Amino acid sequence: MQPKETWEMSSEERVTAAAGLKEKGNKAFKEGQLARAVKKWDRAVEMVNVDTNMDAAAKAAAKDVKKSCNLNLAAAYLKLHETKKAIKVATDVLEADSSNLKALYRRAQAYLATGDFVEAEMDIKAGLVLVGGTAEGTAAGVLQPGYCNVARGRSNDEANTDFKLLLRKFKQQQAATAKKEAALYSTMFKKLAKDKETSSAAKQQQQQQAEQPAKQPLSENGAAAVAFAPEAAAAEAGAAEVAPMVTETVV
Repeated sequence: MQPKETWEMSSEERVTAAAGLKEKGNKAFKEGQLARAVKKWDRAVEMVNVDTNMDAAAKAAAKDVKKSCNLNLAAAYLKLHETKKAIKVATDVLEADSSNLKALYRRAQAYLATGDFVEAEMDIKAGLVLVGGTAEGTAAGVLQPGYCNVARGRSNDEANTDFKLLLRKFKQQQAATAKKEAALYSTMFKKLAKDKETSSAAKQQQQQQAEQPAKQPLSENGAAAVAFAPEAAAAEAGAAEVAPMVTETVV
């Protein structure tokens, strides 16, 4: 008997099939088959994503399957270094469950990987508030204590430790990035200053070379010397003989 197509299944059958795909994805993930796991979880989400005809029980079951698959997808995408996808699926979970610790933690990890420090810090501090840890400087109204939905298998203390370790990593990575950027800008400004100095020296040299042909050697009495053609040499000699008279002439 051929398996039914999705459109042929009832709401309950699709939820059951999606749950089966989720478990297959979990198994593949544990075996290190990340691509196969992602494929299974993606398919499971598609099967339960939209159905307005589901009754309340089926909708609740579908919501749980979708949330689990998206959380698992976030973990897989982090391992695959597909951080933007990890952010998207974690955000999908948080839109439906704003106090989900796993989603906050994994999205914070993804933001750290992309260098989005402001967003990472917000998620980390929100997680610390939820588990009762200290999050000095957390923006008011983001999340409030008392709505904690601790991930299965993790106590508040363990989650608190996880978020504190992530906060430490965030501070170290932020400091390292700031130091690297400062060094980069310092190198860039030094190069610009050196280029400006070199350009100024080159312009000054060009200006000096341009002015040099206009200058003429001076004669012994300080007058500019003029080169004459051979035909003018005799005339120059004659003029030299009457020079004393000319210099004594008054006007």
